[in-house]
Amino acid sequence: MRKRNFVLVVMGLIMTISVITIMLTTELAQAQPQKKFVWKFQNEFPAADTANFITSKMWKEGIEKAANGRITIELYEPDAIVPALEMESAIKKGVLDSGMGPAYGPGLVIGGIVAAGFPGQFTNMDDAYKLIHELGLIEIARKAYAEQNLYFLCSSPAGSIFFMTNFPIRRANDLKGKKLHSSGMRAKWMSALGASVVTLPGSELYMAMKLGTVDGITYTGSELESMKLMEVVKYVSLPSLYITNNVFTVNLAKWKELPDDLKTALNNWSKTELKTVGKALLDYQQKALDTAKKYGVQFIELPKQEIEKSRAMADESTWATWAKQDKFFAEGVKIVKDYYAKKR
Repeated sequence: MRKRNFVLVVMGLIMTISVITIMLTTELAQAQPQKKFVWKFQNEFPAADTANFITSKMWKEGIEKAANGRITIELYEPDAIVPALEMESAIKKGVLDSGMGPAYGPGLVIGGIVAAGFPGQFTNMDDAYKLIHELGLIEIARKAYAEQNLYFLCSSPAGSIFFMTNFPIRRANDLKGKKLHSSGMRAKWMSALGASVVTLPGSELYMAMKLGTVDGITYTGSELESMKLMEVVKYVSLPSLYITNNVFTVNLAKWKELPDDLKTALNNWSKTELKTVGKALLDYQQKALDTAKKYGVQFIELPKQEIEKSRAMADESTWATWAKQDKFFAEGVKIVKDYYAKKR
């Protein structure tokens, strides 16, 4: 009997010690300050571009909120740490921790463009969301970027690309022989339509149009107001060519050092930001288009057959060509084509 009582006492002591140990361990863990992270983020776009004064600010606020203050984004203007065209390389090497773009340019990750908006891909925000977050384009982009030591965090509409010219466009052939600013895959599309393409920094577009260095540009509509392009643009063609997206990329090592709960929080945020940030940009763009009309810029609606003709050329000159060069891009293009084929 005494032995049994002794055993029960010992077992009670062991259980009590175990409970106290667990409680102390939990309290100590909770008392330990959680590690905080600071990301140097450089913007690719000039101060007057909405991608700078709207998107990057909303991204900073959104990420810091989603991370509950455990990540701080330090914003740097274009060229503050490295030249804009060297950003992709700088993020890969860890000179920059993160950045906006460039989706196109040196260090181009072709496969990643499937979630960034290529010529004719996204015509509205609902299609962009469904293709990126429900049909898997962001996963494809992340695989492509991971091979380049980068993490593709999010993609949100930057605005719609328009023809903005000093000559009227009523059919695709009107572009032949005209000098047109364009960039990335869009430049190949414009060349296929007969334009003589030059690529200029966004900060030089105003003077290029004013001095006649170029006859027109392909650019987002918001900058008609924010960069005062409506002062040097005479015509805007409707509808827009497509919606292009801004891309937030992170050095892969920086991403991997985050604990799993932060990775989950940021990936969940990436789904909501497409619509919240995208809506802010597209709302601003509509305001800019309305302002440009009042200023005197003429808007010309292209005939449906001309739109279809030019978009077919986009497929031939960019989609098909790049799908042959990159397995990730080919995978994404198939999803896009299947999606639109079912919508028809």
